[in-house]
Amino acid sequence: MSQFACERGTQLLLKECGSHSWLKEACVLGIDEAGRGPVLGPMVYAAAYAPLSDDLSKKEFNDSKQLTERKRETLFSNIHKDMRMGYVSEILSAQYLSTCMLSRCKVSLNKIAEDSTVKIIQKVLDNGVSVTHVYVDTVGDPDRYQQRLSQRFPSLVFTVCPKADALYPIVSAASIVAKVIRDRSLVETQKMMSLEGELGTGYPHDATTVAWLKKNLHPVLGFPDLVRFSWETCARLLADQKAAAMTFEADSDGQNSELSQQERISFVSSTSPSMAESSGIDMADAGEVTTELTATQYVILAENQRKKKALADTKSQFHKVTDENKSLLKQLEDTQRENYEVTEFLRQELLQKTEKIAEMDAEIKRMAENKEEELRKLEELAAARETKLLTEAATRHRDMQARIDELYATLSAVMEYKNRQVEVEEEILHLKEENQELKERLEQQRVDLERYYLELNTKMRKEYEQRMEELKKSADEEIDERLDASVKRILQQNRRMAEELKIHVQETDVLQHEVRILEEERGRLMREVSLKSELESGYAKRGAKQSMAIKEAQAKIASLDQSMQQLMQEFDKERQAIMKNTQSQISDAQAEAEALRRLVKLKTRELKNVRRLAQEVLLQRSDVETFLLSSLHLVRKEIERGSLRPRSGPSFSKGSDAIDHNEGAGRLDIKELPWDDRERILRLLFAKVNNQQQHKAFSELPNHPLEPQTQGLHTDSGPAALV
Repeated sequence: MSQFACERGTQLLLKECGSHSWLKEACVLGIDEAGRGPVLGPMVYAAAYAPLSDDLSKKEFNDSKQLTERKRETLFSNIHKDMRMGYVSEILSAQYLSTCMLSRCKVSLNKIAEDSTVKIIQKVLDNGVSVTHVYVDTVGDPDRYQQRLSQRFPSLVFTVCPKADALYPIVSAASIVAKVIRDRSLVETQKMMSLEGELGTGYPHDATTVAWLKKNLHPVLGFPDLVRFSWETCARLLADQKAAAMTFEADSDGQNSELSQQERISFVSSTSPSMAESSGIDMADAGEVTTELTATQYVILAENQRKKKALADTKSQFHKVTDENKSLLKQLEDTQRENYEVTEFLRQELLQKTEKIAEMDAEIKRMAENKEEELRKLEELAAARETKLLTEAATRHRDMQARIDELYATLSAVMEYKNRQVEVEEEILHLKEENQELKERLEQQRVDLERYYLELNTKMRKEYEQRMEELKKSADEEIDERLDASVKRILQQNRRMAEELKIHVQETDVLQHEVRILEEERGRLMREVSLKSELESGYAKRGAKQSMAIKEAQAKIASLDQSMQQLMQEFDKERQAIMKNTQSQISDAQAEAEALRRLVKLKTRELKNVRRLAQEVLLQRSDVETFLLSSLHLVRKEIERGSLRPRSGPSFSKGSDAIDHNEGAGRLDIKELPWDDRERILRLLFAKVNNQQQHKAFSELPNHPLEPQTQGLHTDSGPAALV
C-alpha cells in the first residue's frame, strides 16, 4: 500500500526525529488543515513543531494557498530533511468524513477537526516533545475553540486566530505539510482505485470536478470511495441522474409509542458490485427495485422479529447500565472537581511563570537586538563621519593643491620676469638712448633742412631777383634794339624759369613728405617708450602682489596642515572612545543575558519541582478524604431524595443564628441539621483537610522571587487562609 493513500478510515503519518537533544528544549507547535471544502479526496490535519529559539521567518514559509505546487514540494522536502523540525499528520478519508456526518449520531465537520487536532497534539506530546506554545488556525469561534483546547491541555499555551497560516511561520509550515500530503494522497488513491479522468481542483464549483463526478456516478453503487457522498453536490447529482432508490424497513427508537413504528428509509448504496449481485440487484436496471416475498424470506423476517425483541431487551439492559454509569460519572465528576481546583490553581501559577519566562526571554532577545542595532548604528555613524572627514580633507587638499599650482605658475612667471628684468631694463635703456639720439638727430636734421631750405630759398630769390634785374636790364637794352627778338627771349626765359620753379616745388614736396615720415616715426618711438615704461611699472606691481600672495598661501597651507593633523588626532581619539564604550556595553549585555539565562534555568527547575509536588498532592489522598467524599455523595443523594417532599425543620442559616445566640445553652445535635447544612459542614471540613496537607507540601518550597506570597487554595467554601 502507498504511503499517502487512504481509501477508508484514517491514517496517521509521523516524521521520526529520534532522540535529538532539541526535543527537550522549549518548542512551538503549529496546526493547520488542507482539504476542508473539496468534495473529492481526504481532509488532512498536520502539525509542525520546532525549537522556540529557531528563527523560522528566514525559511520562506507562507500560506500554502499562496504558493505554487513546485514551491510547496520544495519546502516540504526541506522540512522533511531539517533535523530540527518535525511533523505529525492525520489523513481523514472521504468515506470516513461522510460516514461520520451521516451516522445516526451525526458528527459535524468542526467536531471532526477538533478531535483530529487533539489527537495530533497528544501524539506530539507522547513522542517526548517539550511543547510550550501551540498556534492553531481557528475552526468556528476562536475564543470558544481556544477555551476547549486549554481545558483539554491545561499545561499548554494556545493561540487560536483566523488566517494563522499567514501570520505565524510554524502554522505556515503545517499548512504546507497538510497540503502536500493531501495532494499526494489524492493522486495515489486515484491510481490505486484505477480511476481515470481529470479531477480538477476538487471543489464543488469546479466544472471539471462536477464533470468527473457525473462520469463516475453509478446508478446503483453510487460514487467511488474517493468522493465525499455526504456533500450536497453529490445528493444533487444523484437526484439529477435518477439513481436507483433502495428501500428497507427499520424500527424507530421512540420510547413513548406503544407500537414500534415502521419507517421507510431510502438511500443510495455504495456497496461493491459483488454484494449487489448477492442481494439480487439488477445492475442494468436503474429503476425502483422490488421483489416478492418467498418462504425463505418469511423465515428471515421471523428471525428479524426475534432479533428485534432481543435488541429491545438489550436496550432495556443498556438503559439500566447507562443510569448506573451516569451515577458513577456524577461521583467521578465530584471527585474530579476537587482535584481540578487544585490543578487549576497550579496551572494558573505555572502559566504565569511561563509567561514571565517568555517575557524575560523576549526582553533578553530585545536587549540583544537593541545592543546589536545600537552598535551597528554607532559603527555606521563612525564610518560615515570618517568618510565625510576624509572627503572634506580630500576636497580641501585638491583645492589647496590647485591654488598652489596656480601660485606656482604665477611665481614662475614672476621669477622668469625677475631673471629677465636686467635684460629688459638694459633693452629699455638702450631704446631710450636710441630714442634720444634719434630725437637729437631728427632735430638737427630738421634745423639743417630749415636752414638749407631758407638758404636755398634766399639764394634762389636772390638769383631770381638778380636774373630779373639782369633780364630787366637786358630787356631794357634790347627793347630798344630789337623789340621782337627780346620778346621771344623773354618768353623763352619765362618758360625755362617756370620749369625750374616746378622742379624746386617738387623737391620741396619731397622734402616735406620726408619730414612728415620722420615725425610719424618719432611719435611711434615715443609711444613705444611710454608703453615700455608702463609695462615695467605693471610688472613691478604684479611681482610685489604675487610675492605677497605666495607668502599668504604658504601661511594658509601651513595652518591647514596643522588643523588637518589636529582633526585626524581628534577623530582617532573619538573612534577609540566609541569602540571602547561599545565593547563595554556589549560585555555588560552579554553578562546580563547570561545571568538572565541562569535565572530562567533556575525558574524552570523550580516550576518542575512545583509540578512534581502538585502531582504528589493530588495522589496523596488519605482515608479521611475518601470518607468525606463518600459522605458528601451520600448527603447529595439525601438532598435529591428530600427535594421531592416538603422540607421540615429550620434552615442552616437560622440554625446558625440560633447556635450563635444560644451558644452557652447546650450542645447542638448534628442529627437535627438538614441535609443542605450537613453538606456545607462536610465541605468545610474537607477544605480544611486539604489546606493542612497542601500547606505542608507548599511550605517546603522557597518563595518565588518574582511573585508575592502564595495565597490559600480556592475551594467551594472560598479561599483557605494561610497557615
